[in-house]
Amino acid sequence: MIPGLREALASRKAFVDETSESSEGVGAGATGTVGARRGSKFANVSFVEKSATGYTGLVNQGATCYLNSFLQMLFMTPDFRRSLFEWKFDEAEHGDARRCLAYQLQRLFAQLQLTTRGAVRTSDLTLSFGWTGSQAFVQHDVQECMTHVMDHLSMTAVGSSLGHHVMEEQQGRMRRYVLCHGCGHLSASAEVFGSVQVPIKGFANLQAALQGLVAPEVLDGTSKYNCSGCESEQAASLGRYFDGAALPLVLTLQLVRFDFDLATMQRRKLSDELPFPAELDMATLLQPPADAVARAAEAGSGEAFEAAAEAAAAAGAGEGTVYDLFAVMLHTGGAHGGHYSAFLKELRPAEEARGARWLKFNDSSVSEMSASDIRRAFGGTREAPWDPAATAALARERQEDEAAAPDAGSAPAGAESGAKAGSSQGAAGAAGACASSASAGAAASGGDAASQAVPAATRHAYMLVYRRRSAARPPPLVADTCVPASLQAEVEADNDEFRALRKEWLWEREIVRTSVYLPTSEKTVSAAEALAARAPTAGETSAKRRSAPIAFHSSVTAEDATVLAAAALGLIDPSLAPDAGVSPPGATRETGPPATRPPASQRAEPFRFSSREECLQLCRLRRFDALRGVMEAPLGGAASEPLSAQPDPPQSHRPLALEVRASTDTEWAAWSAEALQVMLLQFESDGEGERFAPAVQLTVPSDSLAALRRAAEAATGLHGACRLVRMRGDKAEVLASDSGEEDVSLRLSLKLQPGDSVFVDPTTEGPSPVVRLLESIANEVTISFEPLRPLTELEARGVAADCPGVSEADLRGEELDTTACSVQVDQRQTLGELRRAVEGATRATPGTVRVMRPGGFEMKDATKPLAFHGLLGGGKVRLERGRPLTPAEFTLKVVVFRSADEGSPGARPSGPPSAASGAGSEASRFTELGFVTADRETPVPQLKELIAARLSSAAVPIDPTRMRLRERTGRSLAGALLDCRTLAAALSSRIVDGREVVVQTLDHGEALEEGDLLINLRVWHPQEAVLDPAGPEIAVRASTTTEQLRALAAAKLGVPPAAVVMSKVSAFMLRDKAAIANLEAFKLRAGASAEAAGAQAGADALADRPVLYGRRQPADDACIASDPWRLRSGSTVVVKDGRAVETLQDHAGDGGKPAAATHGGRRAEIAFQIFTPQQQREREAEKARRAQEQREAAERAAAEAAKAVSNKPEHSIPGEADLRKFVMLFRGGVTEEGVKAKIKSEGFDEVRTFAKVLENLDMVTGSDE
Repeated sequence: MIPGLREALASRKAFVDETSESSEGVGAGATGTVGARRGSKFANVSFVEKSATGYTGLVNQGATCYLNSFLQMLFMTPDFRRSLFEWKFDEAEHGDARRCLAYQLQRLFAQLQLTTRGAVRTSDLTLSFGWTGSQAFVQHDVQECMTHVMDHLSMTAVGSSLGHHVMEEQQGRMRRYVLCHGCGHLSASAEVFGSVQVPIKGFANLQAALQGLVAPEVLDGTSKYNCSGCESEQAASLGRYFDGAALPLVLTLQLVRFDFDLATMQRRKLSDELPFPAELDMATLLQPPADAVARAAEAGSGEAFEAAAEAAAAAGAGEGTVYDLFAVMLHTGGAHGGHYSAFLKELRPAEEARGARWLKFNDSSVSEMSASDIRRAFGGTREAPWDPAATAALARERQEDEAAAPDAGSAPAGAESGAKAGSSQGAAGAAGACASSASAGAAASGGDAASQAVPAATRHAYMLVYRRRSAARPPPLVADTCVPASLQAEVEADNDEFRALRKEWLWEREIVRTSVYLPTSEKTVSAAEALAARAPTAGETSAKRRSAPIAFHSSVTAEDATVLAAAALGLIDPSLAPDAGVSPPGATRETGPPATRPPASQRAEPFRFSSREECLQLCRLRRFDALRGVMEAPLGGAASEPLSAQPDPPQSHRPLALEVRASTDTEWAAWSAEALQVMLLQFESDGEGERFAPAVQLTVPSDSLAALRRAAEAATGLHGACRLVRMRGDKAEVLASDSGEEDVSLRLSLKLQPGDSVFVDPTTEGPSPVVRLLESIANEVTISFEPLRPLTELEARGVAADCPGVSEADLRGEELDTTACSVQVDQRQTLGELRRAVEGATRATPGTVRVMRPGGFEMKDATKPLAFHGLLGGGKVRLERGRPLTPAEFTLKVVVFRSADEGSPGARPSGPPSAASGAGSEASRFTELGFVTADRETPVPQLKELIAARLSSAAVPIDPTRMRLRERTGRSLAGALLDCRTLAAALSSRIVDGREVVVQTLDHGEALEEGDLLINLRVWHPQEAVLDPAGPEIAVRASTTTEQLRALAAAKLGVPPAAVVMSKVSAFMLRDKAAIANLEAFKLRAGASAEAAGAQAGADALADRPVLYGRRQPADDACIASDPWRLRSGSTVVVKDGRAVETLQDHAGDGGKPAAATHGGRRAEIAFQIFTPQQQREREAEKARRAQEQREAAERAAAEAAKAVSNKPEHSIPGEADLRKFVMLFRGGVTEEGVKAKIKSEGFDEVRTFAKVLENLDMVTGSDE
């Protein structure tokens, strides 16, 4: 066997683990300091600069895309931005700046205006909302967000230009009216709006939807209007219109895209296409319909309508009624979640309006929309653009068309399709006309990839924002000087910091951080290492290879990098090394890598190179495969050129090797990409054993098996008298070819990789000893286990009784090796061979050792290989003494079930169940009492006898004829094991080790046969309206009639059969205890007598017997397994005493409140909320108070635990009588877990008491047992 194989394999595993965990992937110490520096300085920092559009994005905190879209819309509203910058923050008036929403919004807008960053954060703003971190991950509605923010600003900025804009220019007024059809009486009112909700379902475009919004609704039928003029209920028209005298400067329209589906009772999103215009004329929305005006005028009550006409005329003659669209907020997704983004247009003064651009804002990303993007999003064609005012995009498109197609006589296909689409639009080409469909726009866009990424606004637009076109109030120009001076200084300081940090980050990106290796000139690698395909790790021994971390900037030359590598490896004085360039320009520069410079006091030998010139003559850098230990291509390019200028420059995470030659007379090893580097090991065999000669790194010049053979023969001197062997996984194979070795590719056919090991077998005939040796080494695994302990007298007696051919004297006389804890085996061996190896290593009696899974059961099939049992590659097992089981034998867990009425069978509970008799008490009825072994063909009666014997040894005597074996599902009993079947046939599913068999004790003998049913009886208490959590269970024949079942139930209840009322219920009706009382299945039928007579009342009383709702009562002679009940084994029948008075009232859950319902398992929505500064302070105080209470509670618990440990009560250790009982249980075969559970249930210290049990096993004699 090769010496040091186990150590080599362990070292290989450690090396791979170490390499995998390294940040650079090249071994320990590669970039630990760099990772720390990046983690502290560059973590969570985006170094993207402001986009070419000149606008900045907003970072999404988690689910704040709705907030980002809304804030960008406000920022692109120049009237709001200017008024916000004009607002003055006063700490005395507005309080803490951190809690002031208006001030934090002003700071954010200053950053958006002046920053050089690509995106800024909104965390300071949401902190002023009073939000915690979790609230940023809840998606809200953008209209709800806008309402709360505007309301908060209106209260904060009262009396300022900001307050005027929010209250006057962002809000409008709408008039509502009710016109009586009888007398013509007109009732009018006004309401202020910040945004208008526009229903879109069923409308073709936005104009139609707005007309439908103001269209009057007729109140008739059951909805007649109580007219004060007629003083009676009359038909009337309910309508509304926009007040022309109070039109807002900024008009916000929210499209109602969310609807409630009454069929599914769920909310749904309407993705209907709704074209909308770039220019919206409100003139037709400022007056009621003509017929309403005429009716009111005829009745003499049209003063309000006349005022509306005058206001509309004044609005048209004054600032006008035309609005220009500048903001479209989109929601893509479903009704319960999605993503918000925004299309925003620059609002510029009239002289600059022709250069306005449409921009797409998507959180951190801001991009300009091309003409094709606009057609994709809004519609329109090339000839009839949707927004003629977007001249910047149109001009660029014309320039691109002219550059791409200089021949003006040939029209592009996109234009032709656009013309066809435009011809079908009618008046869509006119300015202000409604946009065409998104599909037509997509067809006209030319189909480029960029436009396909733009969502169709006509389908996903959720909010439209228009600005009134007014010559008196043009969009103001918000210059940088409008920003408050203090905020200008703050943003400029942040810009300086960002520029400096970004400069350092850009420099850091060009730094190469890797490891440099020094391969030894002695090409000696142990055979075990070569077999494991392993390269020695750094620091193993200086005679093999050294490594060191290295860092240098990509601007250094190849010569400088070579000297730096030599200095890092300790081959040259670090003072001779050039500047590595790891410090940014302007910072203090260091010469050489100080982190890797060895102290002079620790140097045992002088530097190998005395000058830079000598180092460059004898050294060169090559790429290095650290895992295989193979040097690869040298660094290319001129030595005096920067590394970044080379064709394949060095990179981080890719190791380098410093190749050193003996003298300048020695030629550098030629490198070829076609050459293959392998490790060659020659097999040797003599009287001292089998081994491999030292490994030799072999260069194969060409990619063929013949070239490999020639190179191997030349290196070993075995010309034509050898075989080549290689390992593939755990299989060894001889490299040979029947068709000619010249045509066999090493890389493609044989899959040889650089650094692979090739073994030379000097024999040419017969089985290869190299193949045998390699496969035995590759398949050798270690199986570990806990040492065996000597058997006690009682244990030896039990094992001898269980193992045929083994006597108690043999077991007591064996000399166990109590130190043996592992064996070396071939993983291709079987489990039986592993058992024999373990018995030989531990010197245990053959046939008395069981091989168990750790924490599991026995591995039984001795004919299967170790891989079948999960021991491929070795592993850990657990040993137990006893006869090994066959595959047909199984270990069953015995669990005893104690029913609620076990002490008094058939007795009726005196009252309703207590609150404590719930699920927890059901679980406590199951007690585990150890294991039994049974064959799959064991009859159930014989299994009962085995279990009875097992329970008797555990001091739980039981008659096997009064035992019912059950299966278990969770905390409930399942089907019964019929006595007429075998174990495998009686179980409902496949039998496995550890399968639970529940023992249910009976007060009578029982033998279940085919067709027998187990019926669960649940008792209903009418007066308390409570159902027993568990009731008696009875076994009946399938032919049992309803009358016979009633008699059995009466015996269980202790009432006359004539008073028993029964009803079958489904299992799902019993799951919610709080809802059972409200089910009609447990109520008396309406009109039935509340009290039935006793048994002496005769047949007349039975005819009026009260029954339960839900199931039709079968006839007395009906079979219970037939209609209408169709009872099966496990069915539940609810029974009650019909003589009791039923309480007809609803019983709700806790506190009489119904439980909250969830729809489809979806969580309830959380409303958007902004907390006032006072609320924020109260929340913080409450949070601090709860944290303090938790700390105090934890301190009290720790003090109580320490006190309990230090002051153990005297009774924590049992007396002699209790200790004897526990010893008897353990010596009787109860498992350690079972004994500990018994100790704990009786209130003793579990660990200390069980230790006493082990110390006093001899206190129980055979006669005691």
